Amino acid sequence: MSGFILAHSVYGIDYKELLTAFVTEEKTKTGAFSDLIKVFYDQARNMQNGGPEFMSSKRWLNIWWPPDELAFIKAVTEDKLDDFYDDAKGILYGVFDQRGIKNYEGVISESIFLNKSLIKLPNQMRDLEIKLNWNILDIYNADWCEKVVWWSNKKGAYLYDCLVTENKRKRKLKIPQVIRIESEPFGNDARYQ
Repeated sequence: MSGFILAHSVYGIDYKELLTAFVTEEKTKTGAFSDLIKVFYDQARNMQNGGPEFMSSKRWLNIWWPPDELAFIKAVTEDKLDDFYDDAKGILYGVFDQRGIKNYEGVISESIFLNKSLIKLPNQMRDLEIKLNWNILDIYNADWCEKVVWWSNKKGAYLYDCLVTENKRKRKLKIPQVIRIESEPFGNDARYQ
């Protein structure tokens, strides 16, 4: 999540502190995030007790899914992504507030909006063009693969390609950035080819 990267790279908040805030949140505003965490904890406990690593789903191809992939499918098909990102923003805001950091709301909200816009959704046939007031994508691209996804594990399967388009007026820092998110109805992952 680009908000994680900004919190760490720009505001100096340790990834461990951020992850702890997310995995210990018992009840989020909408419940979408806390319900997801509960599913993962329950699945982990089930595995520790000898249960299967994967989760079965008769509805989704009648196969056994990795828990994160099934959770993603459910979040998309049950229209919970907006709630998920609202909850994530609330948790991040809580970390910033606890540290006494000020004036973060705009850049964090925008980073969450960017992240939500990058998620591949079914039947997304049009490219999106979004305007960013901060150079979030530069920071995101610099740190994402190395520190969050661990050498691009699964990154390509869930996110659209994103291109920075040139501004019509010349500015040294090229801010605001205009981002073009290219649609891929079936993704670029080999599993969908």
